[in-house]
Amino acid sequence: MSSAFGTKLSLRLRIFLFFCLIALGGVAIFLGATAFGYWRLKDPGAFDAFVAAGAIAAFGLVGMVAWIWLLFDENVAKPLSSLASEIRARVHAEVQSEIDHEAAQYLGDIAPAASEIARDLTKTRTALEEAVKRETDQITREKSWLAAILRDFPAGVLLCNGDHKIMLYNMQSVSLLQQTGALGLDRALFELLRPEPLLDALDRLRRAKRSDQAAEILCTSKSGGRVFKGQLRLLGSARESDPKKGGYILILHDVTEDLQVHAARDYLLRDLVEMIRRPAANLRTSLAILQSPGTFSTAQRERLQSVLDKEAEALVSIIDKFVTRFDATETTWWPMSDIAAGDIVAGLQAQLAAQGLEIQAKTAPLMLYCGGFALIQLLAGLAERLGRSRTGTDLALSIQPEGEGATIDLSWQGQVLPVETLETWLEEPLGASYDCYTLRDAVEVHRTEIWPERLPEGRAHLRLPLRTASSEQTGEPLPIRPEFYDFELLGRLGAHLDDDRPLRDLTYVVFDTETTGLEPAAGDEIVQIAGVRVVNGRIMSGENFDVLVNPERSIPVSSTKIHGITEAMVTDAPTIDSVCGDFHSFCSGAVLVAHNAPFDMAFLRRHATRLSIDFDHPILDTVLLSAIVFGHDADHSLDALAERLDIEILSTERHTALGDAKATALALIKLLPMLEARGIETLKQAISEFDNYRRIVKAAH
Repeated sequence: MSSAFGTKLSLRLRIFLFFCLIALGGVAIFLGATAFGYWRLKDPGAFDAFVAAGAIAAFGLVGMVAWIWLLFDENVAKPLSSLASEIRARVHAEVQSEIDHEAAQYLGDIAPAASEIARDLTKTRTALEEAVKRETDQITREKSWLAAILRDFPAGVLLCNGDHKIMLYNMQSVSLLQQTGALGLDRALFELLRPEPLLDALDRLRRAKRSDQAAEILCTSKSGGRVFKGQLRLLGSARESDPKKGGYILILHDVTEDLQVHAARDYLLRDLVEMIRRPAANLRTSLAILQSPGTFSTAQRERLQSVLDKEAEALVSIIDKFVTRFDATETTWWPMSDIAAGDIVAGLQAQLAAQGLEIQAKTAPLMLYCGGFALIQLLAGLAERLGRSRTGTDLALSIQPEGEGATIDLSWQGQVLPVETLETWLEEPLGASYDCYTLRDAVEVHRTEIWPERLPEGRAHLRLPLRTASSEQTGEPLPIRPEFYDFELLGRLGAHLDDDRPLRDLTYVVFDTETTGLEPAAGDEIVQIAGVRVVNGRIMSGENFDVLVNPERSIPVSSTKIHGITEAMVTDAPTIDSVCGDFHSFCSGAVLVAHNAPFDMAFLRRHATRLSIDFDHPILDTVLLSAIVFGHDADHSLDALAERLDIEILSTERHTALGDAKATALALIKLLPMLEARGIETLKQAISEFDNYRRIVKAAH
């Protein structure tokens, strides 16, 4: 029991207690010797002298021991504790900087020996990493291929574990679900989608006899605003006795607009039947009367003719309205996408060159929403027929913006093309690739028309308008997300904030705030809040929260000098009332981490209480984590901690909320294995250690 208690004490405290024991033992021995001397002397008058001598000697002995202890603590115990922390940093956090020898200069060869061990460990680790890298290059390439396929797969792909936590997603799923909620690794699927259809499909698949069976589902976003058609398939392990040990894959397509179009067409057909029923019945009755035997007077015939004209006009009006509504609900069943106008030109020129034709082109930098190959086939077919019929020469193509769309003009030197000729050409096949479609089909799938016009200077053209076009965007391609999957999450089940879960299995949101000042109780406010998610020891680079906040008060110049945020920058920014709720949603299911967390949480909780938002997450403070690992005497500022752990903070990112949050997250990732090495492996143990540290600090002050 005493041995177990002793191992929990720090080295410096144990040495202090050891010297206290020496002092107490020395005083006891000296007093005992004095008493024995007085007893042998048997002189009552000498008692006071013996007492005075004993007291002076005892105080002198205690003072000497205390002085020796201070020297020992400063030159031995403290350097040893620091050296132990530095060794752990190099073993567990992969710090590569040299160990500070100056602090351990009185420990002889211990510091140089530790440095040699650290250098040898670094060399060994480097050699091992190189060997592993050589052996896994092929696996890495295959994983990259898989990642590229999944990332660019044209449907949304989600892979979930048995606890319905996302462990893989592709970029298409981001596009599909970005408006429904926060998508990310280790987030709950049912924060994005309504659970009932998915749970029903899972239950059916788990009871199915065939292991390769898939379930077709129709589900909605949690808000009900989007409708998705999908296919759900179980992973093999999901059929075990405990279904939560497995997982499932979900493939989604957004069918919201398709369903709306189909519904609109159903309503249209129903309305058409109702609208034509009465005039059709009247027309049939009137015709029956006209065909019946008998003689009608002139007045009767005129009235009957008036009824026929009126009902015919009503029927024509109904048909016109039906055509208008039908056009509005027409589906673009032909595959459409955004294509650069320059690519259309390049494809057309290449196809005409194969036929020995040339065409000049003038295009604006536009993205056309069209069926690319079909549009090229249409323009090439018309250009070839113009050349073959010798209708015109000097072919030219122009693509220019017009309103929300664009106009395509195929022009030539010569006479205007007769409408009858154009109509004949449009009925001809579109090409070998689309032998069952005509040039007119290529026009109609774009929901447009084409017509000939005469131009000045003996030229003519065919004009083809497109409904949708936008300015061509140029820039760097989107970066490849390295962390869009993590198969280790497959076996992680249960409440993610369970106190007994290992620290390495928890999901964290590491955040930071920039403020107008340091006193929330005195009216200072947040001007920027940022956070990053840490899942399975990795920072999710694409899952950041970074928002400027309008503090609704002035920002002191002294604060602006620190974080660089001016009043002009936050004039149009949202207020904390809206940002606080968004940040709370971002933190769902995570442990909150900050450097000097009480400061940041004081600002959040001040408004959260008023907004009925409860930040009941467990909270870790990297200041306290640093104190546990490196001792309370060390400098625990973010800069000092980053330097100690070999973390580089760019000067442009320091004192920005996102930059500091990222640096704190990197520190957390390196501190976690160092905590485990000290026996602090769970959230409960970390919080308990925090409480112990707070009591020690409170007692010291």
